[in-house]
Amino acid sequence: MSHPASVCARVLTCAAAVFTLEGCGGCKSDLQVAVTPGERALALGERFTPAVRFAGCGGTRTLRDAVTWRAEDTTVVHVDPQTGRTTAVRPGRTRVVPSGRRYGEAGVAVLVTVRASRRGCRQRACGLTWRCSRRRS
Repeated sequence: MSHPASVCARVLTCAAAVFTLEGCGGCKSDLQVAVTPGERALALGERFTPAVRFAGCGGTRTLRDAVTWRAEDTTVVHVDPQTGRTTAVRPGRTRVVPSGRRYGEAGVAVLVTVRASRRGCRQRACGLTWRCSRRRS
C-alpha cells in the first residue's frame, strides 16, 4: 500500500511510534530498552539516580515515555517513583525497575547491592538519614 509523502512525514516525526511503517519506507516494529547503570553498589545512606532509554528502529530512534520507578525489595532501598532517585536504607540486594506508561517494564532493571555500614554509623528514625561518628585518638 502506498502513502502520500506528507502522511509518511507526519508518522515518522512521532517520537513514540513503534508500529510497522513499511508503506512509508520506515522500519519494522521493535523496542529496545536500556537502563544505566546496570549494577550499582551503595553504602548505607548513599544515593544515585538511574536512567532508562527506550528506542525503536534498531535503536536509531529515541522513544519517549512517562516512566515510574520501583524497588522489588523496599526494605533495602527507597525509590522515588517519579525520579528514580534511589537511597540505600538496609544491607541487602534488590532490583530497581523502571516502568513506562506506554511500554511497560520491558524486563530491565538496575541490580543494587547495599553494603553494611562502617563501624560507628547509626540510622536515624526516618530510615533515610545516617550519622557516622569518627573515632578520636
